[in-house]
Parts: sequence; C-alpha cells; structure tokens
Amino acid sequence: MNKKLLLACLLALGCSAAFAQPGPGPGPGGGPGPRGGGQRGMMDCSRAIDPALCESHRAARQQAWEACRGKYGVERRRCMQTQMVSPDCAKSPDPATCERHQKARQACQDSMGPAHMQCLRDYLAPGNR
Repeated sequence: MNKKLLLACLLALGCSAAFAQPGPGPGPGGGPGPRGGGQRGMMDCSRAIDPALCESHRAARQQAWEACRGKYGVERRRCMQTQMVSPDCAKSPDPATCERHQKARQACQDSMGPAHMQCLRDYLAPGNR
C-alpha cells in the first residue's frame, strides 16, 4: 500500500514539473515590448480618413528620413524634428490650438524624453493659455 502511494506521489510530482515548462514563443524579454517593437512599416493611406493628407505626411516623413540617413541617436532626432515641415494652421479645424501646439514644440525643442513631455504639459496647461 505504501509503495503504491509513494509511486503515485512521485508520478504526480514528475508530471507537475512538465506543466511548469514555458510554452513556445520568445520568452521573457523577447517580445516587442511596451512601445510595439521598434520601427513599424508605413500606414496604408488608402485606409486613412484623409488619404491625400496621409500621402503628404508620408512624403514629408520620407524626405526627412532621407535627409537624416547617416545620423544616429539625439543627432538624428533633432535632424528629423528640423526637417519635418510644420503643419499649416490656417487649414486646421482649430487654428488657435494648432498655433499653441506649434509654440509649445518650439519652446520645448531643446529637451528630450520625460523632460520634453513635462515641458509640453507645463506649456499647454490650461492656466498658460
């Protein structure tokens, strides 16, 4: 009786180890991460709300990318920011908000990362209108 009980316990213990094995896939740290896995492909402009606007943005992005091709890191980011054409606020549905956002981008262009986001928040706060 004791041998059968011991054998059953050992089999149960052995089977539980098989269930603890990770399944197929990249495992911890191998997935795309919180930001979506880096560079994504271009959006399909035929599915956009305004295909003409999407195409103009795509062309501007491509032109900026070509101009900043040999640069990396902070230098590349600054190059991309200067190469990208600012939107025409006269064509915006809300020109006042568009201009506020352009002024905020101009005021916060020297900061990066969390400091940049905080600068934008401070500049665009309701009390600073």
